[in-house]
Amino acid sequence: MSYKSLYLTYRPQTFEEVAGQKPIVRTLRNALSSGKIAHAFLFAGPRGTGKTTMARLLAKALNCEKGIGRQCNECENCHAISEGSHPDVIEIDAASNNGVDQVRDLIEKVKYAPIKGRYKIYIIDEVHMMSTGAFNALLKTLEEPPENVIFILCTTEPYKVLPTILSRCQRFDFSKLSDEDMKGKLIEVLTKENATYDEEGLKAVIGLADGGMRDALSILEQTLAYSGNKLSASDVLDLYGLASMDEKIALIEAVGDGDVPTLIKKCDGFLTGGIDIRRLTGDLIDVLKDLLIYEKTKDASLMDDLSEKQADDLSKRLSPSKTGDFIGALIETQNNFRNISDVRGLFELAMLRLATQEPKESPAHDVAAEPKPAEQPQPIERKPKEEPNQAISVASEPKAADPTPAEEKTENAEEVWQKPEPNPMQKTFVKPLGPLPVVNTKKKAFETPPDFLFEDEKPAEKELPAIDTSKILNPDLANAGEAYAMTDKEIIKIMVLGTKYKKDRIALRNEWGRFDALKIDPKYGGLATLVSSGHPLVLCKEAILLSYNFKSLKEKANIKANQRPLSNLLSSVIGRKLFVYALDRNDVNRVQVAFTNLQQVGKLPRISDIKLDLPKEE
Repeated sequence: MSYKSLYLTYRPQTFEEVAGQKPIVRTLRNALSSGKIAHAFLFAGPRGTGKTTMARLLAKALNCEKGIGRQCNECENCHAISEGSHPDVIEIDAASNNGVDQVRDLIEKVKYAPIKGRYKIYIIDEVHMMSTGAFNALLKTLEEPPENVIFILCTTEPYKVLPTILSRCQRFDFSKLSDEDMKGKLIEVLTKENATYDEEGLKAVIGLADGGMRDALSILEQTLAYSGNKLSASDVLDLYGLASMDEKIALIEAVGDGDVPTLIKKCDGFLTGGIDIRRLTGDLIDVLKDLLIYEKTKDASLMDDLSEKQADDLSKRLSPSKTGDFIGALIETQNNFRNISDVRGLFELAMLRLATQEPKESPAHDVAAEPKPAEQPQPIERKPKEEPNQAISVASEPKAADPTPAEEKTENAEEVWQKPEPNPMQKTFVKPLGPLPVVNTKKKAFETPPDFLFEDEKPAEKELPAIDTSKILNPDLANAGEAYAMTDKEIIKIMVLGTKYKKDRIALRNEWGRFDALKIDPKYGGLATLVSSGHPLVLCKEAILLSYNFKSLKEKANIKANQRPLSNLLSSVIGRKLFVYALDRNDVNRVQVAFTNLQQVGKLPRISDIKLDLPKEE
């Protein structure tokens, strides 16, 4: 006989051999023993959890020659079902037989009586792949099938099955197998295969399988072939490109100690060793989750991956708050993997940012020390109240000598993405970590990346003058039409020029609340609402970039017909005519990455060389 894979060789032949799924097994046994057998079943759940196997076992229990509910595996019917050759147990792959014609052919054959068994059983796998027409053609037969015909539908995506089909079936939801159930089954297989194993090896296989017994047996089979009929954690890690627990802990320790050279060497080692960075990121999150649980509870029994000694050693290097920051940064990095091709660079930069973060100041615990008096608030110098129609003092261009190359480098590299000024219209929030720039750590020393993680401070409250709307002749906004589209290259030029106008941008942010009073105006309310929904990201002499949270608002702001009213409204506050261009969150993340990559390699344009090519207002 030819070789059979482990998951086929050790496929359960009776209900007793099924790993996990105890509630389903019990329900089916009770139904068989009481004779209350439904005419249609739906088995739903993740891949490799036993749906098709359970369907075959149910078919065997219905047609065993020794009685309903039995699975003797000795009679002709049991053998034929195990081999897949029973004429009354028909398995259909809905992925390739999903049309109306195939279902009509099935319905035509349903009316014939069973040939050898008590019941004719149709097992339809991947039933969610059937077309809507095929589902509708099956409805009547599924609701009132002929006597002694049973349908068993199997799917990994039950939400794709029509509700009218779901309502006609007795549904069983298969869950992922627990670690204990999988471990018991793997040990049983290893014993029958006369293979040696260790606990860490079993744990590695179970972790990779993610609750799927078929996946676990496939991983086990490949590992035994690789290592020569023995299972060890090192073989599994080498075969599937995983980092060992010691390597993961060493990486976390390097981050906790701020040891950048060691951190870079570890990251290089992962690359040369073929480690899967995406999986490593998920593993680090699991390890840090265990550490955070231990730091909060000191209960080692609640941890899945770390030992008590490992958790105790790590807790001396990472405080609970630092551990929480570490987890948050890794989760954000994991989300950003889908937006960037250089996964290694993104991972390295996330690690470097964590390693180079300055520790948060903690209150002193010296009881004997004399407490410091509370700092008195500084008196606020109040400026004379501005007239209602007065523009803010950002109209004039800053008078400064042409910067030297060294000064320009400082402006370009450090000032563009400084901590943004507060927006009076928005609550304090923590901006999520955006896509991180790629840095070649082998070519030069690490440069501090832009500060994307920040909290806006609440600005000082002041009475804001009303906006002069006399120059806004037509405030009506278009909801559709041709839109402006600027290239990233032109946007980056505006970002570089914005370094000269940082104080103007701060002043504008503090004046942003002036749009509030105008939002209730029946004539200008729609225009003011559109402007105030964004916030000034970059401001230079000729243009302003507004950032919006929603793509629909960005698209509306960029409609050519809306440029004149937007520009007129903003010029009433700023004091000069500006081209207005809007970005959404994805745009901002993209240009931030592009800007920082150019900054890293010294390719940003010089301020004195920039000539903006802005679209002409229509």
